[in-house]
Amino acid sequence: MKTVIIVLQLCLFLCYIAASNAHRKKRHNKVYFTGDAHSISFKMTSHCITPKQPFDNPVWLKTVKKSTGLDIMAGRHGSSSKKYFDTIDCTYKTMAHSSSSFFVTSFTYKKIPFALNFSVEGTLFVDGVEFDQIVLAQGHHGAVNNWWFGGNFCSAADSIVNAVNCFSINHDHQWCFIHGRSDKLGFSHTSPHKIKVLKHACSYYYTID
Repeated sequence: MKTVIIVLQLCLFLCYIAASNAHRKKRHNKVYFTGDAHSISFKMTSHCITPKQPFDNPVWLKTVKKSTGLDIMAGRHGSSSKKYFDTIDCTYKTMAHSSSSFFVTSFTYKKIPFALNFSVEGTLFVDGVEFDQIVLAQGHHGAVNNWWFGGNFCSAADSIVNAVNCFSINHDHQWCFIHGRSDKLGFSHTSPHKIKVLKHACSYYYTID
């Protein structure tokens, strides 16, 4: 009987180790830019990830071949942050130098993201146009890994849900970035890993083709 108990304890321990290693596995995390975007690149300046999770740390994020997408190699086990001032959360760590209004007005979803898997900050290039101090962050909602988008030179697009207008680095362009996919601005979005780009500022007067 004692031997059986020892074997069971050993099995439980090995299962625990296997589960822990599975949570720390480096994975492909792909986000796609659709709409008017034809080429995408991202120069990373900083990142944040849940403690003990792996992360590839290149200067330039890997682009997805034959697509306007980015592939971030990282673990995706969410942080445990539930409070506004909890610095465990990746977005707050990455953007600690920014004002609190950044989180309210500059992200798609128009609310503060909690319990993120990871976030990256840097310069986004869309068809050669440069957008500085952009943050891409992956969260999770149930079994879905959703994406957040924002920046210091972005602001919420009027009363539209899931859309932000962002100025380019020279303020000579203001484009709209919309989370997911919808027939009309403000309607529910169904693609958590897609960000639609429109080469003009968005307001509720515009619809999405």
